[in-house]
Amino acid sequence: MVSESPGPGSRVPWRPRDEALRVNVGGVRRLLSAHALARFPGTRLGRLQAAASEEQARRLCDDYDAAAREFYFDRHPGFFLGLLHFYRTGHLHVLDELCVFAFGQEADYWGLGENALATCCRARYLERRVTRPRAWDEDSDTPSSVDPCPDEISDVQRELARYGAARCGRLRRRLWLTMENPGYSLPSKLFSCVSIGVVLASIAAMCIHSLPEYQA
Repeated sequence: MVSESPGPGSRVPWRPRDEALRVNVGGVRRLLSAHALARFPGTRLGRLQAAASEEQARRLCDDYDAAAREFYFDRHPGFFLGLLHFYRTGHLHVLDELCVFAFGQEADYWGLGENALATCCRARYLERRVTRPRAWDEDSDTPSSVDPCPDEISDVQRELARYGAARCGRLRRRLWLTMENPGYSLPSKLFSCVSIGVVLASIAAMCIHSLPEYQA
């Protein structure tokens, strides 16, 4: 019996459409079912699931580990946990740990609009979005340093975009993520531990050399 081989004009999918999506968002790893993502094809993860090629998929994430088939996003992990709830229920709830502007920016990044907000949170979100700028104007010229502002959250995205067209951009971007984000991979955690160890060793050496018996 002769097996049929794909013709020259046929295309082999780069990954099965029904394969679960393995994602890593700020160190939080989850496996998302293709069925759940297909319910929301307009979201970033929905478009990633339906990507026709690896090149198209890479444009939707910060990095892709082909060996582990894992997509990496340098975004807020807390919002991602709320995003998982959205894919299960179809409703997004507001996070108190994020300021209203940072929450809105995260929602826009993942392809969610205000219509995705749960009815129990929509009025509160709109009220905070209106009253927060007014409070800044009345209290001070600068926002509180406790809440992450949109500029701080997008700094990482701007840094990653610098490597897009650069020479060896993919390697340089992966190296940057390894050194800057401990949750990126196991080598990132090891690098972070070594860095902390070097700092502690330097502090200990300075303290020892300050003792009288070690001074000339």
